[in-house]
Amino acid sequence: MLSADRTEVPEKARCLGSATRQDDLVTVEDQERETRQLSLMRERIASFRGGSLSIGPTIADLEGLVNALTLTPEEWRDRFIEEWSVLKIAYAVALDRQSPIPSASTDHEVREALDALDALIDEQLPRT
Repeated sequence: MLSADRTEVPEKARCLGSATRQDDLVTVEDQERETRQLSLMRERIASFRGGSLSIGPTIADLEGLVNALTLTPEEWRDRFIEEWSVLKIAYAVALDRQSPIPSASTDHEVREALDALDALIDEQLPRT
């Protein structure tokens, strides 16, 4: 696959899915941006697991990051949003019931959703 500057895009770039641009070309800059977004997703999840980021900002950050992805397949984004929704619902229920805010260490469903989100990110951005 050739990028806009007519250079070959590495195979790793193609694993992120097909481009959504009209010209269907992926530039190195596009690939680097996508990789940064996925890396930030991974970092936000790790920060939430570690307790340095609460669930509200984690939900907001993940939503913004998934919406910024342009190269990942729509099916992947849909699966990500499905798992992300578990976090959002758990948080909303806790707020509504005025019960303790869920965390990765206290809520089994939240922990499972985080594991699924990590696995999805690993599909697109294997750990090095």
